[in-house]
Amino acid sequence: MGAILISAGTIGQTAKSQMKAGKAFVKAGNQMEALNSYTKAIELDPNLTDAYVARAQIYESMKNYKEAIADYDRATAIEPKEFDWPNISGRLNVEAGQYEEAVVSLRKALQLKGKDLDATNYLVTALIGLKRYDEAITEADRALVLKKTPVNYYNRGRIYYLTRNFGLSEGDFRKALDDNPKYLEATVGLAQSLYEQKKYVQALGVANDALKLSENDRQALLVRARVYHQQKDYMSALTDMARILTLYPDAADIGEMYFYRATLAREFNQHTTAIADLNHAISLGNASPETYYLRGVCYEDIFQKEKATADYLTFIGMTAGNKELADKNDLAHKRVFDLNKESDKPTLTFTDPVEREKGTLDIIKGVEKIELRGKVIDESAVKYMTINGKRIELMDGVVEKNNTFTIPFEPGEQMDIVFEVSDVYDNVMNQRYVIRRTEVDPPVIYMMNPMASDNGELFIERNAQFQYFEGTINDESLIASVTIDGVNAGFNPSVFNPTFSANIDLLNKDAISVVVTDILGNVATKKFTINRDAAAMFENNPMGKTWLVFIENSEYKSLSSLQGPSRDVTMMRNALANYQIHNIIHKKNMTHDQMQRFFAIELRDFVLKNHVSSLIIWYAGHGKYYSNTGTGYWIPVDGTRDDEFSYFNTDMLKGALQPYQNSVNHLLIVTDACEAGPSFFLAMRSSENVKADCHDWKVSKARSAQVLSSAGYELAVDNSTFTSIFAKSLLDCPMTCISIDEIAQQVIKGVGQTASQKPRFGQLQGFKHEGGTFFFMKKTD
Repeated sequence: MGAILISAGTIGQTAKSQMKAGKAFVKAGNQMEALNSYTKAIELDPNLTDAYVARAQIYESMKNYKEAIADYDRATAIEPKEFDWPNISGRLNVEAGQYEEAVVSLRKALQLKGKDLDATNYLVTALIGLKRYDEAITEADRALVLKKTPVNYYNRGRIYYLTRNFGLSEGDFRKALDDNPKYLEATVGLAQSLYEQKKYVQALGVANDALKLSENDRQALLVRARVYHQQKDYMSALTDMARILTLYPDAADIGEMYFYRATLAREFNQHTTAIADLNHAISLGNASPETYYLRGVCYEDIFQKEKATADYLTFIGMTAGNKELADKNDLAHKRVFDLNKESDKPTLTFTDPVEREKGTLDIIKGVEKIELRGKVIDESAVKYMTINGKRIELMDGVVEKNNTFTIPFEPGEQMDIVFEVSDVYDNVMNQRYVIRRTEVDPPVIYMMNPMASDNGELFIERNAQFQYFEGTINDESLIASVTIDGVNAGFNPSVFNPTFSANIDLLNKDAISVVVTDILGNVATKKFTINRDAAAMFENNPMGKTWLVFIENSEYKSLSSLQGPSRDVTMMRNALANYQIHNIIHKKNMTHDQMQRFFAIELRDFVLKNHVSSLIIWYAGHGKYYSNTGTGYWIPVDGTRDDEFSYFNTDMLKGALQPYQNSVNHLLIVTDACEAGPSFFLAMRSSENVKADCHDWKVSKARSAQVLSSAGYELAVDNSTFTSIFAKSLLDCPMTCISIDEIAQQVIKGVGQTASQKPRFGQLQGFKHEGGTFFFMKKTD
């Protein structure tokens, strides 16, 4: 494809035609089409200066200074020796408030021409805008050398005014007015210069002259208001300020105008008017710190102490570190101090320990170090605090007005403690507190009738509306109150660890909450869920109400600790999940005394009060068998090696269980520790009940007292084949029930293959056994 060649003459002719079209559009008043034509001309000839200038002129007429300046700067780049383009660019930059760019363009223009009054005056204006007053004076002097005009005198007078050379500014403004008496800006400038020199009478006259030239001139009204202010003519000053605020509501400094009128109103004792103006100034945003200070003064004038204090504190916060306002900041501090002066003594309240009785602090007995936490209650800031005469160094923020404190304290054997607190107004509190040693553990709640399961379930008859509840409380302190679902329970408040009881309406309830509070304020809350479905299920169980007790001893003090018992108990609980067990009691790491008390008293009371029909006791832990005496032991966690007096004798267990035999129909003891000993067994069981039917009343209702014991070792091991086979027998059972006889047969067979001695299964010696056996009954839907 061949290239298309366009000659320079063709391009030029096309650009010129676009220029011609643009001029025609301008003449017709169609600026947008003119812009398009000039833009096309520039596209055709990027060096066509006239097109840039023509387009810039249209942008300027449209007040689009940014694009106009850009086009004049492009024209300057093409023709760098042309004066007009940087001169006009500088002027437009001044009008747009872009003073840095204006200075660059105007200095470039003046370099080309050397002397030009308009360019110099615009340069003066730009330098004033940049506050480069020394350069501005030099250029203003240069302008006056070129020509002594009112504008040139005004410009220099303005610079003198801004640099606070008020005498010189007065002279230049007067010279400007000599040639042009109606020069408004110079008249206002003269009034301002006279005001700053405290020539108030003259300033007032000149301000009035300015207002004759322009009756609503903002600066003239403002300087006259200031003169009236100095002359204490507040009504006239307020009138002028009202005109300014009405005529110029969108002025950039409108907030300052409201502030000044508020100043006048406050001095004229119009405090509410002043506050309204200050509120308006603050609502506009970016209010100065002085605005809050003045409003604080106004609030103080009308005795609104809290609001005044708040504003002074705001001012203090805003001016922290401000050297110019340091004195005023100090004054604000003093005003706050004086405003809040009072004569009330401080008071103390303690949050830890809690002051339950006035003048008494409860501290946990035996504690060596504590932290006293509380609150200083005072209308004023705290000056100092002492404990037993020792001054406490208070860091900033530790103790402040109505604030909390935390103080380390070593009670030792002290019987009391004396606090002294003074506020900044020297109001002193001196208070003695008695130290009372206490405990802080919450009470422990046990539900005994009906007995609660491990997971807090209570098994209630399906149709029972009212239920009698009985429980016990364990606590080091006396009990103050016991409630069950908000109903006060009966108990003896003068007895430690009392029992409690109450009849509760259970209509439409699926849970109850027991709340116990001791006399020290320690509170315990325990929720028990109500299970009516399970209770109905157990009514159809030939075993009756069935309980299982796990004794899990693993964390021994003298013997090796075990992980096996915990796993064994978990394994058995999982295996029994689908069987009808009314309640599971799980005891861990029991000492000798705890085991003796549990079997002799606690379990007895639980079983008798809850009418338990079948009871299983499963022991997992270390055991000991002495062949010379034929005695077996369960080893408590505090048992000592080779000290049988520290062990729990299985004969002692039998003695503790004797009271059960008249109330419990079936008793089964399973021990995965060691041989139980001959005295534990009456005789080995035959296999007559291995395939017994759990629905055969002769077998299920006849009493039984049985024991299944592992054998072949003394100390327990962490991997129990005994428990694994027992659990597997339950899990693999396809029938609705399985007898302990069948499980024992599987355990004896399985363990016998891996151990030197087989487990033993037989009747429990000394207990009624009528040929019955224990059945594990599966749950029914």
